[in-house]
Amino acid sequence: MIRAWVTGAADMDARLDRIRSEVEVAVRLSMGRACLMLQRHIQQNKLSGQALNARSGQLRASIIARPVTEVNGLLVGEVGSTLSYARMQEEGFHGRIAVRARLKQGRKFGKLGKQPRPAGNRVVHLKPHAFLHGALREMGEPARKLLLEGLKRGIHA
Repeated sequence: MIRAWVTGAADMDARLDRIRSEVEVAVRLSMGRACLMLQRHIQQNKLSGQALNARSGQLRASIIARPVTEVNGLLVGEVGSTLSYARMQEEGFHGRIAVRARLKQGRKFGKLGKQPRPAGNRVVHLKPHAFLHGALREMGEPARKLLLEGLKRGIHA
């Protein structure tokens, strides 16, 4: 018969609990940094000429990195836009959109004036410009490195 005793099991459990919480905090911080890095890459590169050329800067300004959350035991980091037309730019769009009535500034017969434009539908054919997915593909490896460094920091803390 072989007998064995484990001494210090309570200390080991406490140490493992502490390591788990430190790893979670370090990975959460690293994921937040990775989201901010992705946001910056999208704004500086993708929306400044690589995928889309900025006209007004509204789309670039609308790109946000939301705080890292936990969903069903998984840490989730989100980077996206709050504008309604961002999805159309990202994925492309073929269809009709409603256009409001407006006054258009124009020149008619040498006179500057406002010309009414009626409301109606307009057919739109927009090619996809993958500024979010493209940036995620490009920044995937640097983001993985950031997460791995955070994991190592949490384990060795």
